[in-house]
Amino acid sequence: MTELLRHARVGPDGAEAAARRTTIWLARTLEGTAEVVRAGEADRRPEVRAVVRGELGSAVVSGPEGHTRVVALGGEPPYRVLVITRSCPLDGEDAALAGHAAVLLDLVLRVGPVLQALEPVAYEGLESVEGEHGEVVQADLVQGRLGDAFGAVDAESSSSGFSVPMTIRAGGSPARPANRGETSG
Repeated sequence: MTELLRHARVGPDGAEAAARRTTIWLARTLEGTAEVVRAGEADRRPEVRAVVRGELGSAVVSGPEGHTRVVALGGEPPYRVLVITRSCPLDGEDAALAGHAAVLLDLVLRVGPVLQALEPVAYEGLESVEGEHGEVVQADLVQGRLGDAFGAVDAESSSSGFSVPMTIRAGGSPARPANRGETSG
């Protein structure tokens, strides 16, 4: 999880770059391929059509290309899915890692651009991201970026699928920007 969080950190190069780093690392770790596909592309891929739009969920397809696990990201447009393909089935710790990566990628791609826009205003913290099964991700918001202080992902992941409806609750209030044209007297 530590390595996953390190690669998913949103830096000055933005959320999309963080997502690319994460999928490259995920593919190497799982010894397969991993990519985030937008809905327009997804509609042309038969294995992706099995995923219900607008909900986090997954489908596993076995075919000549290998075993493909498709995990839907996000609950509103633009819909994205994480597509993972490798030669052997994805189960156990690898399946859990794929599920955690999907939750984190969703957070990065939806919240990351907002965090970039907040700079240079510092927020005290993003309190949590919650799912129906309890807290999913704890995060700190530092200088408008995803911080390092993520807690454990607490989500259901099984061979039957992966489902974590999420809402984001911001905690803390924006700090006052330093030297932003303030006048005295």
